[in-house]
Amino acid sequence: MAVALLVLTPTSFNTAATSVGSTPTFDSEQPFPGGGAYWEPTIAADPSSSYVYQAVTYINASKTCSGCPGTAIFLRSSKDGGATWGEARPVSLARGRGWQFDPQIKVATDGTVYVVFLQTFNPGSVLFKSTDHGATWSGPFTMNGPISYNDKPILVISPSGQDVYVALNVKLASYVAVSHDAGQSFAQVQTSNESLWWYSYGGTYAPDGSVYFAQAGEAGAKTNGKRTNQGHTDGIQKIFVLKMNHEGTAWENVYVDTSAVATSCAISACYADYFAAQASIAADAAGNLLLAYTRNDVNGTAHKMYLRTSSDGASWSSPVVFNDQGDNNFPAVVAGPSAGDFRLAWQDNRNAGCWDCGGLGSWNTWYSQTTDGGGTWTASVRLSNLGGGAPYKTPHGYAFPDGDYFGLAVDSVGTNHVIWGEADGSSLYCCGGTWYTRGA
Repeated sequence: MAVALLVLTPTSFNTAATSVGSTPTFDSEQPFPGGGAYWEPTIAADPSSSYVYQAVTYINASKTCSGCPGTAIFLRSSKDGGATWGEARPVSLARGRGWQFDPQIKVATDGTVYVVFLQTFNPGSVLFKSTDHGATWSGPFTMNGPISYNDKPILVISPSGQDVYVALNVKLASYVAVSHDAGQSFAQVQTSNESLWWYSYGGTYAPDGSVYFAQAGEAGAKTNGKRTNQGHTDGIQKIFVLKMNHEGTAWENVYVDTSAVATSCAISACYADYFAAQASIAADAAGNLLLAYTRNDVNGTAHKMYLRTSSDGASWSSPVVFNDQGDNNFPAVVAGPSAGDFRLAWQDNRNAGCWDCGGLGSWNTWYSQTTDGGGTWTASVRLSNLGGGAPYKTPHGYAFPDGDYFGLAVDSVGTNHVIWGEADGSSLYCCGGTWYTRGA
């Protein structure tokens, strides 16, 4: 089933959300150890214990890891809620088999760790599982079926881990790989009915068993004529929420908004859509949804951050401007343990001398929280608080966001764990590192 719904296209916007309540406090940011070129990190917390997991994409891993592909996914664990960490190790020794990118981590209530990442474009996204906190892994479990190309996996699991959903870009189509045997086998479900270059940026499993993904469908020069060997298009982006039933047999694309052409990225090898509109979604303990997304009105101008809420994923509230300082990018939202509790993190360059300097200069990672379903929010907290410690850091921020997504998780006692990338902007995959913090 495919139904496209038009809901509440905005013509005017509310003012920014009110800041109330005590300001959250966080540890000072820390660098991911090892000194490697780490890219697009992610994080997950065990819902039933104090274990926390971090994963990074290690660029040029084969230079220090003899069994690794050129770029590899490394994971490490903490058994004490992020106070101390074990050694980072490769999930899969796959030397000679291309590269690995785009890690995702989820943890089931029994402690099983699920990791999905891209193992080249074919087979594409693969799943690994661990029942001993990442010491050993089973897998890879492939999910491509007849699909010869897939990219940008976003992982969602049910609390038990029995049900696994992975949203995939398949060039000018969106798919979800669905498993009901804990990832042993997958069915492939096409969930798009419009020829856009589809990327999912966040997903969530609701208490009633519904599954949601926040998506952006990109138009532009590289989709005209269906030049499907490319991507990273340079046109507008349409923002959708994909709603799917538990079985994965029925779905609908709910249209939310449209963003103009992205702000430019001037660094070497950067993509036309690096700063394109993105969206993230979470369901709280009562099943209410919060959608955070970025968009702009005029081609090439700064993005604002918008919020919408829903009780069913089909009808959404009018948009509220959450943040209009700088160019807002890469939202990440998760739900806390109580109904109405949502945590939001993002990156913006409000401290830069100019927001349209090709993406370079004075970026920071920020955090805020609501406990009333998005009605009011705490003051924003600057997580990237150090003015030094790396050549790309100044008191105003870091030079460039290293990767176009990062990780946010909430552990079993409500503590936030955040991990992100910082770089000098000399080129897309060099040179920078991963930083992290925790707090509540």
